[in-house]
Amino acid sequence: MTRSARDWVLLAGNSNRPLAQAVSRALGTPLGACDVERFPDGEISVRLLEPVHRKDVYVLATPARTNGLAAVNASPRAWSHI
Repeated sequence: MTRSARDWVLLAGNSNRPLAQAVSRALGTPLGACDVERFPDGEISVRLLEPVHRKDVYVLATPARTNGLAAVNASPRAWSHI
């Protein structure tokens, strides 16, 4: 069975945006919309800007930074009311 772009979403943090864009082009799907913000104390906030409820969520993140991990933590709770 072929999956459509509506069934899954690819998210990426800010650690390697050119890589994330290259992967999304290779897969033929846009990156999922999210805002990643780093606070002065080092905490990271990730706000998902599109529904991910009932979708497979793939997070592209490099191990050098933790902003991708914040997206992983946020995605199960995001848009859970939909």
